[in-house]
Amino acid sequence: MSSDTKRPSWWGPRSGFLIAIGFGAVAAGPFLLNGAKALAQDGKVDVKAVMNETRNEKEKKDREHGRESREMKSAALLADGTLYAGGKGGLAVRSKDGEWSIVKDFPVDEAKSMAAAADGSVWVSGKRGLYQLKEGAWTTVKEGDFHSVSVGADGTVLVVGKKGLLTRSASGDWNEAPALLPEGVSMPPEKDKEEKKDEHGHDHHDGEKHDH
Repeated sequence: MSSDTKRPSWWGPRSGFLIAIGFGAVAAGPFLLNGAKALAQDGKVDVKAVMNETRNEKEKKDREHGRESREMKSAALLADGTLYAGGKGGLAVRSKDGEWSIVKDFPVDEAKSMAAAADGSVWVSGKRGLYQLKEGAWTTVKEGDFHSVSVGADGTVLVVGKKGLLTRSASGDWNEAPALLPEGVSMPPEKDKEEKKDEHGHDHHDGEKHDH
């Protein structure tokens, strides 16, 4: 800003400081409110619980106001033609008649992967758990961060998460495999940022000056 530019009469270092405090208070408001609730209940504050509660409240409000994400990451088609599609905003369902609606009773989570089982149930993996829709009701089968889920013809459920590969038999018994692949088997290394840019059509030399 030029020294010759006339500033408003109210402007000054103190004004800028107060404005910064105001914005900070607005941003921290939900966390302070939930923290106060926790103190009122038992006199202790669980920071992780407060943050989760704040995030849950925000996501619920986003759903109520129709701000669900349109980006879909997973889908499952049932034998009767019902289609479930999910993403960061939760779940949407298309009925056999072709009508779309938001699944309001799905747990507040991201639907990263879905699978339809032979018994008509739907399995969904998310950042906070593994869920099953059966006979019209949602159940949290297992808590954790799960990347993908698939269901075999015999009812066996395969789940991949941060802790490795988990299998659930048709009778409900769980078996956890180690997170690492067998010796001698490894995934290809992750491509660096420059290679990823090239794949999307961007020249990683953009911005560099060339002399001709």
